[in-house]
Amino acid sequence: DFREELKVPRSALVFTNVGNFSEVKGHHLLLPAFKKLLEEEKVNAYLVLVGRDTDSERCSSLIRKWGLEGRVFALGFRRDVPRILAGTDVFVFPSLNEGIAGSLIQAMAMKKVVVASFVGGIKSYLKDGFNGLAVRPGDLESLYAGMKRALKHLSDYTMRERARETAVNFDIKLIAEKTLKVYEGVLNGSLS
Repeated sequence: DFREELKVPRSALVFTNVGNFSEVKGHHLLLPAFKKLLEEEKVNAYLVLVGRDTDSERCSSLIRKWGLEGRVFALGFRRDVPRILAGTDVFVFPSLNEGIAGSLIQAMAMKKVVVASFVGGIKSYLKDGFNGLAVRPGDLESLYAGMKRALKHLSDYTMRERARETAVNFDIKLIAEKTLKVYEGVLNGSLS
């Protein structure tokens, strides 16, 4: 459904980024890395940007700067991220600074090939080559290389399943249960 909405051919690859448009989220690196991927790897691919202000004039200007009109869809804030991820082949997350990165966890839960900056809280769960592909934050060449590597992992179902297994540990119900047990332990320990 999502690909039909954008008129993206089934045979094309879709790279998706979910993050509010800002320098810290790495859009200024993502667009030239994607341009390089198109030119050097000759792939039929599209990039989808989802998040607040990705549909802004500032973002559109950056897309034009790199000559990516027609190849990048800047959708702005959306409530149907799972539907968008369902039509995605590779999730790219080039953030320069990040906590846990909920959208990355969501993509991993949906068994997507993920390419992400090895930064902040992401370091605690992303294992390069095991459940996704890690790149150096702020490094255009590393991001490009990660996106290029992703092409080779599209049919790596083992990595994609490991990504899902990793994401399960971040399920809100599971986290709530673990937190409750910690509190119960503190209360029981302090009452004895």
